[in-house]
Amino acid sequence: MVAGVDETERSDLEERYALKNPLLDKGRTWEYRLENTSVQHVRRLIADPRVEDTALIDRNTATVPAAESVGAKVRSALVTFLPVLRIRVWPGMFSAANATALFYYLCLFIPILALMSVGVLLSRPKPVRSVRSEAARGLSLATLCLLVDAFILRDPVGARIGAVAPVLAIVGTWTVGQLASSLPVQLGSAANPIALKSVRFLFVLCLGLGVFLAVSDRVTLSPNQSKSWRGTVLRLAAFPPSEDLLPRGGQAGLIRYARACTRPQDRLLATWFIPQLFTMAGRGFAGGMVVFFGGHWSSMQYQQRIVDKLTQQSVPLVFVEKATSNDFRNDFQLVYDYLQKNYRLAAESSLGDPEMSDDGYQVLARQGLPVLGRYEPWGLPCFR
Repeated sequence: MVAGVDETERSDLEERYALKNPLLDKGRTWEYRLENTSVQHVRRLIADPRVEDTALIDRNTATVPAAESVGAKVRSALVTFLPVLRIRVWPGMFSAANATALFYYLCLFIPILALMSVGVLLSRPKPVRSVRSEAARGLSLATLCLLVDAFILRDPVGARIGAVAPVLAIVGTWTVGQLASSLPVQLGSAANPIALKSVRFLFVLCLGLGVFLAVSDRVTLSPNQSKSWRGTVLRLAAFPPSEDLLPRGGQAGLIRYARACTRPQDRLLATWFIPQLFTMAGRGFAGGMVVFFGGHWSSMQYQQRIVDKLTQQSVPLVFVEKATSNDFRNDFQLVYDYLQKNYRLAAESSLGDPEMSDDGYQVLARQGLPVLGRYEPWGLPCFR
């Protein structure tokens, strides 16, 4: 930045040129991730009189060097040293497009394989107590995995991987251990302890390499991201969290208002799926409900529990998304009636969200709670 550019102008530059993840290097030098790398966009950035200089950009062609993932670099290096890896078996089979489907069937195959291992254990003549205990452990793990598959593993599968993977890893590890330990019995060779260690080593190696390559495709090692890890750690450690972490930037106004006009010990209630509100605002979720969607936990006993919690907690504000308010009312009639009796409509506003209509959000304020100020630019009530 040239000398004299203040905070407001810098924010304008960041918004105008889609500069993300700001990181102060030194003095007036800032590092960014440039989202729009088109030639026209880069030329405008270079020509802006408020931008003193740029690094890691080809100013003659107005282009940004393409980033290459760590996974791509590893694969390229392996092919260079081991030309045999250029041979493609089942081309396209292990592509990113098939990754979700392969993971889905792996989730179904591993517990079945675990049950087969339990059957092998119990089929041994007069199994000792330790074998029966191991079979019981395997049966419990396989049952748990099948229940997780039945209740969690559904569309979109990609969003469920984080919930399913831990159980799958535990069951898979137990199953591989059982299969490996059975090798000496099946092959009857004195050298089988070496074979057992080899199987375990190859399993750990393949598992580790697979996880590394899966994650590394999201990590790039380009010159213009020399401090990406440091910047990411700093952003994740900051409080309040950086708005760059929001899945949708338009919700920043709602979150700023919730953080500015409630106390840290207060809780918030939102009637639709917006779990990031509580993390970004630094406030707890009210009624024991982090999200309302799909009619989950809508039976009368759970609704009564939600209402009981709301009466005990400090919940000055409730946010309603008008587009989904009818679904909330139909699924949670008891909670809706409680809000109607104990809260008043403070405002209808877009809260600065460009994707919402001018009255897209309803802000409900607790009745009888003294208003301590007003939050501009929307004139909303403040309770701190």
